[in-house]
Amino acid sequence: MSVLNEMLSGIGRVRPNKVKIGVVGTMRKVFQEEYGKVRFREVVEAAKKDPRVEIITLEPAGVPDGIIYAGELAQTRAAINLLLNKRIEGLVIAPCNYGDEEAAATIAGEVYKARGIPIYTYVWPDAPINVDGTRVLDNECGIFPMRMHMASRMKKQPGYFPFGSVDDIDIRNAWDLFVRACSGLHSIRNVKLLQIGADQPTFYAIEGDPFQMREKFNLRVETKDISTLIKFVNDCIGPSEEPPEWFQPLRDEIFETFDFSATRNAMPMLPNKLTLILGWVIEQMKATQSNSLTIRCWDELFKILGTMVCCLNGLLFSKGIMAPCETDKPGVLASALMYGLGIGDEDGYDFFADLTRWDNGRPLWWHCGPFPPTGLRCRGEKAKICAGWIFPGITCGGLIGGQWGQLCDAVTFCQIRPNPEGKFTLVGMNGKICDGPSTIGTHFYTSTKDKKATWKFIMENPFDHHNSGRKGNLLPALEKVAPWLGLDTEPAFLDNIGGD
Repeated sequence: MSVLNEMLSGIGRVRPNKVKIGVVGTMRKVFQEEYGKVRFREVVEAAKKDPRVEIITLEPAGVPDGIIYAGELAQTRAAINLLLNKRIEGLVIAPCNYGDEEAAATIAGEVYKARGIPIYTYVWPDAPINVDGTRVLDNECGIFPMRMHMASRMKKQPGYFPFGSVDDIDIRNAWDLFVRACSGLHSIRNVKLLQIGADQPTFYAIEGDPFQMREKFNLRVETKDISTLIKFVNDCIGPSEEPPEWFQPLRDEIFETFDFSATRNAMPMLPNKLTLILGWVIEQMKATQSNSLTIRCWDELFKILGTMVCCLNGLLFSKGIMAPCETDKPGVLASALMYGLGIGDEDGYDFFADLTRWDNGRPLWWHCGPFPPTGLRCRGEKAKICAGWIFPGITCGGLIGGQWGQLCDAVTFCQIRPNPEGKFTLVGMNGKICDGPSTIGTHFYTSTKDKKATWKFIMENPFDHHNSGRKGNLLPALEKVAPWLGLDTEPAFLDNIGGD
């Protein structure tokens, strides 16, 4: 195990290792019980094949076959207790013949009230009509009153899967989006943030309403004075204190990722400072049981230590630690959401980007460092740290030639921002990485299907320059999770990929 991975091993991630999905069947003791049981088992077994999930059925609650029959009030109560005790992140309810709308509605209403999770219904196609005119099940009929009753108890319309069999491609795609939505919702509600330094007062959008963030997303924040970090670094690079035992092995590992040759003369102590900052931050995260980070890098570290933490933020992103800059707490939430939506995909491709330039309809996504080095185009090479890319003579820890991502890669951007009334809204858009002029810092460009429509979109929605992002076209998953986020305003999405 690498030194950094070993140091991070005590820190949890916002995303679940596996998403816990409850699957519940309902049935009336009228006809074709055995046929309904067989089909329901097919649903459960198909769900269990997904390596991203842990399926919770009702047998441990004393419910045979995981199916609740009409009028079984004790079983219904036992089912609710089981699902809540297991802390499920999503729930699927299926009628196994006509079903039972009372059991379905009671379970859905109480689980949603307690957990606020995505609750979907699924119905498989009825068997063909027999030659003598008789029919099997009528579960297609039962789905309608079940959903109406569920909606009245939940005070919210339940989600649903397309009409089809479990092995249909549309069902598999819908299941994938459902799992991603459940993971994203878990992740955004699981942020335990360590904030180094006071709130950054520069940007309105990154302040957010602390009460809203706590109420809607369960955001917990521990704050450390940035002066304690500065003192630690100065003490360790001075004669008064020996550096910690992790210093040298961590420094050696950082040198395996970053090339400091351009800073050797101007800032010979830069690698030492960055190593000390990274190690100290990890220790503080462990001490506070945090899983996300944001640092007021601008401008105390800049002025006093002569460096910033940009490249370290990118390194942490590559390890699954959400680390937006400039104390952007809504940006942390958006980053956690995107990371959660990416469950099952290749990791190391979450980033935090500024929309910096409008290059004839090709947005330039730039930042001084919160792009993971795993995504740089110079694969097999070290990421080269540069000196003085903002102001002459001052080193910030930016990257030279840091073009990120591969051409034609899909990427998705997300923001959670206050609208003019101060209520949080969700803004998401996607694009494909395209060519553009090389510039300072880590950066890439994306294509737009309609540059006028895209400009209109970012002008007319609560759109800030800070963007949380992830490689891949996650806009469909973002759209699926949006109704369950509890935001007061409608989300807005722009698809720059669809229809290709």
